[in-house]
Amino acid sequence: MAALVHGLGSIVVLHSVRDEYARQASLAPDPAVPLVLLDTAGVTAARLAACWDLPGSTVPALQATEASKDPLARIPQMGRQAGAVEVLVQAGAIDEHVAAATLGALTTMGQRTRAFDSGAF
Repeated sequence: MAALVHGLGSIVVLHSVRDEYARQASLAPDPAVPLVLLDTAGVTAARLAACWDLPGSTVPALQATEASKDPLARIPQMGRQAGAVEVLVQAGAIDEHVAAATLGALTTMGQRTRAFDSGAF
């Protein structure tokens, strides 16, 4: 249940970002915006779960996904980030070159984070 609600929270975040860029043509699309906001999609999902009176264990589970340093917990996060970049490409907000550079930066950032967490630095 928590995974489904978390996915819904991510969708709400991505659609909100897309809609704002469409509404405010003067804004220059920045792939970092949805990526940063997706890092807190669990907060949005926890709010949805609380409003829908889902089981009590669901809200803490959603909040825990945001703070986890477990590499397995990061896999869905990277998938959400790649999805956010794809939404911007499909909307014409960024081109494929910017998308590739952004995804490359995320991979590099993930490798550096794992090295830092393991004590390599």
